[in-house]
Amino acid sequence: MVRLLKWIAAICGTLLLICVGLAAYMYLSFRTTPTPLAGQVRNVDIEAAGIDWTFDYYLTDDLPVNAPIVFVLHGSGMSGPQARAAYGYHFDVLADEYGLLPVYPTGFDNHWNDCRDGADYAANVQDVDDIAFFRAMIDYLAANHRANRARVLVTGLSNGGQMAYRLALEAPELVTAIAPIAAGLPVPEETDCQASGESVPVAVMNGTRDPVNPYDGGPVSILGNDSRGRVMSSLASAQYFAHLAGHNVAPITRKLPDTDIEDSSTVELTTWSAHGLDEVRHYRIVGGGHTVPSRTASMPAFLLGPTNADIEAAEEIWAFFQRVPDGRQRPVVSER
Repeated sequence: MVRLLKWIAAICGTLLLICVGLAAYMYLSFRTTPTPLAGQVRNVDIEAAGIDWTFDYYLTDDLPVNAPIVFVLHGSGMSGPQARAAYGYHFDVLADEYGLLPVYPTGFDNHWNDCRDGADYAANVQDVDDIAFFRAMIDYLAANHRANRARVLVTGLSNGGQMAYRLALEAPELVTAIAPIAAGLPVPEETDCQASGESVPVAVMNGTRDPVNPYDGGPVSILGNDSRGRVMSSLASAQYFAHLAGHNVAPITRKLPDTDIEDSSTVELTTWSAHGLDEVRHYRIVGGGHTVPSRTASMPAFLLGPTNADIEAAEEIWAFFQRVPDGRQRPVVSER
């Protein structure tokens, strides 16, 4: 019996190591084309809500006063620098060209405390105050670089996309717009966020062949871990925000150019847009996986599905952000 128990323990240990290894490969193995950059990356340690956090940001030369802040959030088990790579460093390139301030924070124990009430990672179990972290970062960037605290974009992959949803739902005064990728809103009965009911411009990007976050809704599963619960479909997630914004006319859908015919993937863009209402976009990445659409960066296809190469997510998101008019939101008073 003792020998049998030892054998079972050894098998379980081996399986655990395999899962950990696959998870590490999933999030650490990027194919990214390096890009020459003019600025520099800085790292800051900061305290908020009794927790020591860290974040990186790319500081371009001659950053203008009132530069917009762009938070780029990593997925489960990743870090800020890995999120930077997952987007192909393109927000840094855009910073050199347009004078924005890309920020790459690292979540508590490499996760974000998003709206999914059953998630078993420490950030959720301990109910850490991520929003306090974002307020602290905004304060720091406004004080040290005169960044515009009233013009903040948040994008993120997977768990990072879920955190973007949380910011839009619970702290809409903090964000100008959000752009979640590979993430659907949790179903109402499995969320612990208290939605404010205020509208925020949103661009949702999801792949139809996503093996983790199902495009049509349902259980989210990562290497057999189903604690993240169920999500709404990709389209329903976008429609939620379109309804909040007050859109009552059918959206416009068009196919974007298939610029890379070898990626076996295309993009369909649905847009809710009307004068005086927050714009909502939905990118249906046909044939895309649990990845950031990019021409130069990709993640392992056998685990996460294909990467669409027809669009550069960072460029699409920045173009969307630029469409949001000034004065949409009130200046934020720090709560620290």
